Order: sequence, then C-alpha cells, then structure tokens
Amino acid sequence: MTMEEDTYSAVFSVLKHPTRRRIVRMLSAKPHTYTEILKTLNVETGYLNYHLENLKELVTKDERGRYSLSVFGEAAASLITRVEEPGLERKREVRVLGFKLTWMRILTVVLSVLLVSNVYLILVYQGLYRERTNALGEVMIQTKGLLSESNNILYHAVEERRIDFELWEVMFRDLSLQLRLYNTISALDFDHRHQWIQIRTAVDEVASLFYRIDQEYHATSGRYLSLTNRQTLILRSLLEGLMIVEADAFPKKIVLGSNPEIRVDEESLTGAVGAAVSIQTRVQSSYEEFFL
Repeated sequence: MTMEEDTYSAVFSVLKHPTRRRIVRMLSAKPHTYTEILKTLNVETGYLNYHLENLKELVTKDERGRYSLSVFGEAAASLITRVEEPGLERKREVRVLGFKLTWMRILTVVLSVLLVSNVYLILVYQGLYRERTNALGEVMIQTKGLLSESNNILYHAVEERRIDFELWEVMFRDLSLQLRLYNTISALDFDHRHQWIQIRTAVDEVASLFYRIDQEYHATSGRYLSLTNRQTLILRSLLEGLMIVEADAFPKKIVLGSNPEIRVDEESLTGAVGAAVSIQTRVQSSYEEFFL
C-alpha cells in the first residue's frame, strides 16, 4: 500500500467513526491537551488512547503536550464540514407542512423513530464493543509477551546464580512497559479491574526491588553480581509467582478481528491474583537478603 493510499485509509477511518470525527472537530477549532480531550469526551483513557493511535496520521503533538491537526487532519476536518453542513442547512429549512396530522399518524411516526433509534443504538454498541475488545486483546498479548521475556531473564539469573546487569536493565525496561499496559488493561476490562490493579501492584513492587538492586550493586560489582544461596532462593520464589501470573492471568483464548472474543477463566485469574499477593510478601523479605 502506498503512502497516498495509507493517507486515504486514515481519512476515511476518521469519517466512519463518530468519536474520531468529534476529536477532529475539536482540534480543528483549537489545540487541546490530552486531559482536555479526555474531559470533553468523558471516556476511559484506554478508549481515548486507542482512537488517538488511529488518528496518528492526522494529529500532531507539540512540545507542550497539546494535540493539533496535521495537514491531512485539516483536510479531513474540511471534508467532514462539507459533508455535515448540507444536513444542517436542511434542518434550518424545515417548515410546518400545511396538512392535518392525525393521532394515528403521529403515533406511527413516533414508533418508527423509536424503532430506528433502537436499531442504531444496538449497532453503535456492537461497534464500540468490537473496538474495545480488539484493543484489549492486543494490549493483553503485548503485556504477556513482555512478562514472558522478563521471566526468561530472571530464570537465567536464578539458574546461573548471578545477575547479568546488561540483561537486568532489559528486564527492568520490560517491567516498566508492563506497568503502563496494565493500566490500559484495567481501564478496558471493567469486569476485572480490581484484579488487574492487584497484579500491577505486584509487578510494580518487583520492578522497584530490581531497580534498587541495580542501583546498589551495579557500580561496584561490574557487569555481574554473584548470588548467595538465600538470594537465589528469594529470586526463584519471585520467578515462580511471576510465572503463575504469566500462565493464569491472561485469557487462553483471544480472537481479534471482526468478531473478537476474549474468554476469561475466572478461576485462573483468581489464582494469578493470589500469586500477585504472595509476590508482594516475598518482595518485602527480599530487601533484607540483598541488604537494601
């Protein structure tokens, strides 16, 4: 696909979704910060992030964090205006017709309007559900991949009984990225928000511990830090908890596309939360074993 085709696809993607059209109209009037857009639309942060990602060809962000329209965004705004203004003109030109309406006709019109509006609302809801489910599935897949990579690095440290600080920094980066993604998951998965917050808290405490270890020992120990038996056991216990989270927290079935599906195993997710609570307890004792 050429750059021109990519641009056309981005413009038409904006035109077909009411939320993205609204964002473009807002930015056409004046630049807005992320918080201003979020407050005006009154949506979840994960939902707004998803739409801003879809608008990346049409929206720019300056050094002050304010969003505004790119050249293509201005073109999309102009097209939206040209499409919508004729409809507004017709509304202004509506006049009272000179024929008599019976109550039966009025009732028929009202019922027809209600029927059409209900069908429209159902279609809108289905569209929003599909987009939210796809966004949630993509973030879950990415988060699980990062957790798997960080667990592999921790596994090698435990097996070799030493920390390789170059790999340790990669693991810390992966954990930091996960923290932001867990926020998105908890915003999109309303039914399990508290469970994801508990898991995020555990990962946050692990990341804080590993950061303290790096700050305390990296400068004096060089690239490697040999582990004592107790330190190895502590890291192994943290690894076991994180591996349970990796295996049980994320749905076994994630289907993306036009008919997305995310099948959550409530029992497995509960087990992952239990492992997260256990991780938090183990982290506290880890500080003593590493003399932090």
